[in-house]
Amino acid sequence: MLKIDLYSKADGGITASTKIERSPDSPMFFSYYDPCDPITNTVVSDDCAGRIHTRGGTSAKYDKHSFKFSLYSDITCNAQKNMALCGLRDDDDWVLNAMYQEETKVRDMLAYDLWEDIGADHYGDGTILGTRMRYVEVILGGKYWGLYGLCEPEDAKQFGLSQGKEGSVYKVSSWVVPTVNELRGAILHEQAQVAEVEVKYPEVTDASARDAWKPFLDYVEITYESSDFYFQKQIGNVMDEDNLADMWIFLNVIVGRDNRWKNLYLSYRADNGKLVMAPWDCDISFGLNWGESGDLHLYHEPYAFYEIQTMPIFDRYIELNVNDFRTTLANRWKELRETWLTTEEILTRAHTFRTLLEDSGALNRNRKKWPKSGDTTNLSYIEEFVNFRIPHLDAYIASLTEE
Repeated sequence: MLKIDLYSKADGGITASTKIERSPDSPMFFSYYDPCDPITNTVVSDDCAGRIHTRGGTSAKYDKHSFKFSLYSDITCNAQKNMALCGLRDDDDWVLNAMYQEETKVRDMLAYDLWEDIGADHYGDGTILGTRMRYVEVILGGKYWGLYGLCEPEDAKQFGLSQGKEGSVYKVSSWVVPTVNELRGAILHEQAQVAEVEVKYPEVTDASARDAWKPFLDYVEITYESSDFYFQKQIGNVMDEDNLADMWIFLNVIVGRDNRWKNLYLSYRADNGKLVMAPWDCDISFGLNWGESGDLHLYHEPYAFYEIQTMPIFDRYIELNVNDFRTTLANRWKELRETWLTTEEILTRAHTFRTLLEDSGALNRNRKKWPKSGDTTNLSYIEEFVNFRIPHLDAYIASLTEE
């Protein structure tokens, strides 16, 4: 349970307001209560001050908003305060995902949970490549505000770039791919953003602009603006191919239609020397698609059962079989099919999350608070999707390595 009370200096303290804007941040008092902390297995509670703002694109137009908040030792907000909420990382920055549109309130959680086992431990050093999510309920301004997904933000620390490690983090927020000339212009003019691709780390300055953008520029030039011959010779120097295989498998298992460029983070670590990808915002998954019509814009997409998720980087690697990537993909698929990617394992996770929400009463409380939110009483569509999708991928991947 997270309790958020907005603070107004003009009004002399805590208010009953629930109005949080995108900008500027709202000062707040923050309380955290966990009846069974996953680390200590005891009741844990703590409180501090903080600042909070709304976040999101399309989701921001709905009544229930997603938020990003930062924690501080006191209301002056001069000293940051780290808290290990829900057994996640010990930190001061957090994201609250409203999960308003998605009918089951399971898809995001299921996707992130699978990624945690498929590709999050990529570096093997304790770094979580991407994010993790945990269910929480929120009290805002003294009012019950519903079920949320608490997420770790995908920042430099999350990608293992703290403690002096050199590298870059890029956030992709639209489907537009910047050109090489645009990226060179960004370096020349010290810009941190081009075509809704933003350098989240490091801060772009005159001295750092070239180093900050160079790994991403190399990726775009080789992937989008080079010949097949040059692509085959050079892309392995830029892209981490093990991560690429994990990302292809992940996006094709969940059919992450909204994560094939948009809603991705890319990161470069100098100690690894390669770009890696991590997913973000996975509600359009497991058979859902986004459309212009309807109040919530999400609908069941029958073609998603069959659709192979593509991106130029995927397509060129597979078509040209760069560095025998088809075998790499097939071997990784075989390994994961014996562990995390059986139909039984995936559906067990989905039902575990659904049972938690039902038995705790959180789903019913959220339904009463937000009756126009997406909602369904069962997981039959996800069951149908997974039972078809996994054998379909078995056959597709087998076809890649056939003589």
